[in-house]
Amino acid sequence: MKFASVILLVFSFSTICSGYSSADFNEDGIADFLDFCVFASEWLKDPNTLADNTTRRKTGGTATFVVASSDATPNTKVKADYVCDGTADQVQIQAALDALPATGGKVYLAEGNFVLSDQISITSKTALIGAGFSTVLDATAITTKSVIVNSDVGGGNEKIELRHFTINAGGASATAYGSVDIRNTDQLLISDLYIVNGTSDGILIRNGVTHVDIGNIILKDISRHSIFVGWSCSYINIHNIISENPGLEHICLETYEGGPDDWNYYITVSNCVGNNAGNNGYYTEHCKYVTWTNCISDISVNQGFHTTDSYNIHYSNCMSKDAGSAGFWVAPQTYDVTIDSCVAEGSEVAGYSFEGVGIVLSNSRAAASVRPFDIYPVGWGTPSRQKIIITGNHFYDQTSFCRVRGTNILISGNLWTESVSQGNSRVIYVHNDADTVKILNNIFDITTSGYGIGNWNGSATNVEIRGNIGAIFITEDYGTATLLNGSTSIVVNHNIGPAPTEVIVTPTSNWGNMTEFWVDTFTASQFTIHADQDPGEDVTFNWHAKWRY
Repeated sequence: MKFASVILLVFSFSTICSGYSSADFNEDGIADFLDFCVFASEWLKDPNTLADNTTRRKTGGTATFVVASSDATPNTKVKADYVCDGTADQVQIQAALDALPATGGKVYLAEGNFVLSDQISITSKTALIGAGFSTVLDATAITTKSVIVNSDVGGGNEKIELRHFTINAGGASATAYGSVDIRNTDQLLISDLYIVNGTSDGILIRNGVTHVDIGNIILKDISRHSIFVGWSCSYINIHNIISENPGLEHICLETYEGGPDDWNYYITVSNCVGNNAGNNGYYTEHCKYVTWTNCISDISVNQGFHTTDSYNIHYSNCMSKDAGSAGFWVAPQTYDVTIDSCVAEGSEVAGYSFEGVGIVLSNSRAAASVRPFDIYPVGWGTPSRQKIIITGNHFYDQTSFCRVRGTNILISGNLWTESVSQGNSRVIYVHNDADTVKILNNIFDITTSGYGIGNWNGSATNVEIRGNIGAIFITEDYGTATLLNGSTSIVVNHNIGPAPTEVIVTPTSNWGNMTEFWVDTFTASQFTIHADQDPGEDVTFNWHAKWRY
């Protein structure tokens, strides 16, 4: 019987097909015998499938639907399961998504412009896929909602894909957060998107989203973050991102509240380029186990890379250029950070600025920055056991000294070249609240006319300076002294430690009867200022004592 049916179909194929919009059933652009084979197979399964003009005839299965835009070609519209009219096109897109079975499926958006007036909701085991950047979701009419959201933010979704289309989010409201806003989802793939003109975040994933891949995306003119990851998200791979002109960060990894159990964790960010960030280039807060690799921040109002209140954060082969503050800033309450093979160029404050604990800066470079690095006590308060290592780096074209504060600091095996420092002509400045500092085996090939290393007031403790080439280490102290009327000498106390090798004394008041003065009797704690005769009035001096090696 089936054989007879097939014979009948052979002779009636052209007549039957005339009732349908196209005889190209296998969608290869040609109506031929292969189309007959597809037609016959569908007919034998269920003749009503074709008679009802349902989507199976066009897409080959109920798990795949095609949606055409109002400006699509006639051929595309003929083959589509849903055709938009250019007004509230989310209705047809949502209908295609809702028509997918519970087992999941795909909705393809053909090339063209889809004009949206409301958001699109995507459920589990569903893929929304465009034809490339030529598929445009025009969301400029959406003013109070995100453009794409997942369907069940409370109970959660799984296995969602968004690929190969453009979102023009010019109207999406900042109160709604992300142009793409996905929450509480397991297994999320977002790739090959172009998101432009967002008045909120470009891509926002939050509230426990896990097992995520976000890649091959261009974001431009986003008013907040180009990409934001927040609130207990984990196992995330972000890669191949281009971001330009965000109002805040290119990529922000942040959890606003809760303890370490609520933080984001296990995140990799790689091969990203960001230009002209309105705040920091890249931001990490309340995160653990994060790696940043091959990322560039080109021009940022504040830091190029900002890390705060996090631990186990690692940067490699990253570059900050022209940061308005530090190129890389490790802020208080941050632990176990490595920065390797990175570049900070043109930083307005410092190439690298550290207030955290357990930091290693190695094999990196700071160029044309005010300071190559700054080390502060944790939280600008009492120094703690910071354990900071700076080794194997190249610093050049600095315009001010590297400031060293805090404790347990090793600066070893670095190279300074073409450095011109200011202030008191230091290249490294050991602050008076530093403790247990070693500056060993560095090379200072510098053009400054001053000295290399300074110890302010001589009150830094446990400072070891040795093996450095091209640098003069100096410990110094400053103060004032008053030679009283009726006296010809005054003993001055200093805090240098060893006896000073040089003391500069300058009168700052009238000399009275004194015509000359001199300094002698240098000890580890004192020196003496003499006058040739009783001045007949009090004479005040400024003094600057130094010890060099």
